[in-house]
Amino acid sequence: MGNPDNKYNVMLSIAGSDSSAGAGVQADIKTAAALDVYAMTVITSVTAQSSQGVAAKSDVSTEMIRRQLEAVLSDEKPAAVKTGMLPTPEIIETVADVLRRYGCRNIVVDPLLISSSGFPLVDRPEEAADAFRRHLFPIATLITPNLPEASFLSGQDCPDPVSLPRLLNASAVLLKGGHSSGDDSADLLICDGTIERYATPRVNSRNTHGTGCVLSAAIASFLARGMELRDAVGEAKKFIYNAITEGASYTFGKGTGPLYLFKTEYRNDYQP
Repeated sequence: MGNPDNKYNVMLSIAGSDSSAGAGVQADIKTAAALDVYAMTVITSVTAQSSQGVAAKSDVSTEMIRRQLEAVLSDEKPAAVKTGMLPTPEIIETVADVLRRYGCRNIVVDPLLISSSGFPLVDRPEEAADAFRRHLFPIATLITPNLPEASFLSGQDCPDPVSLPRLLNASAVLLKGGHSSGDDSADLLICDGTIERYATPRVNSRNTHGTGCVLSAAIASFLARGMELRDAVGEAKKFIYNAITEGASYTFGKGTGPLYLFKTEYRNDYQP
């Protein structure tokens, strides 16, 4: 669906390429399209990946990433930005520098460290964590770590959720609860000294590849459509619950399959 001015709602995905297309830039593009958002992309790394995991990666040079960013941002300013796989401290700093220089807003940072199959996605993780805290988190609208990522990035085994924005040098944190136990999958939005809980029933499915990518891309897409942060998070949670639920009955590959991102109803059900 377009708009009266015939202008796209534009989101920029800065992430790695997943050859199985369940996560990374490919998942971001499909998520944005399902939500009536145009996705521009900057590729940070190329992975050899299947439903069974990541076999190898080849990172794009820092200079080429900078050139990609400058090319797209000088042509069309996105209404929101989502970052995923940023594989080196230098790349993290470069991305933050260019986004700041071009005045980008509505930045959603998914601070990927390790793939769900256990493959390291970031070189020199301690330095990368420092680069996140010093350069990228301060300009982000939201960061979306899962529990292990929040522990590593904050340097605390069980950080108090209220303290996470201060520990991570961020204005708002969505602490994802997919790694926790229980009947609900509950995420906590910590913002302005308050905690808001977003819970959906936990779905029994083997097809969860790319869940974190899709959630952060959906939040960025709703922000690009003009929603406030809390509403964007709430709608993104509904969207991903439907994508997991619909995808549970499908088969793909020999391992962990992707979410279902094709239903045209998504575009009609979630209007700002």
